[in-house]
Amino acid sequence: MHLLSFNRSLMLVQCLSDLKALLSRINMAHITINQYLQQVLEAIDTRDGVFCAELLSFKHPHVANPRLQLSSPEDKCQQVLEPPYDEMVAAHLRCTYAVANHDFVEAYKCQTVVVQYPFL
Repeated sequence: MHLLSFNRSLMLVQCLSDLKALLSRINMAHITINQYLQQVLEAIDTRDGVFCAELLSFKHPHVANPRLQLSSPEDKCQQVLEPPYDEMVAAHLRCTYAVANHDFVEAYKCQTVVVQYPFL
């Protein structure tokens, strides 16, 4: 009986964790450019490479957010991030814009800028 209760508790914890992840993804699809940049900055400052990688990935739901699909995000990125992160994030956001506009050659060029930097 005690083991059954423990298993139910584990299932509940997993369900809550899954719900939290889902809510995070829903929120990411609607965040502003400033909120996105603050999250990138926080990931850099806390040395959270996994989350930072997510924020620069096309597997993350923020790429579907039209607010982040910018043709010229450099000024906003420079206001929040230090080099070389400003250039990396600006290139990623230009890439999301290019993909949304079916310009895959430009998207490839932009994403190449993102990955050219060594691990910092």
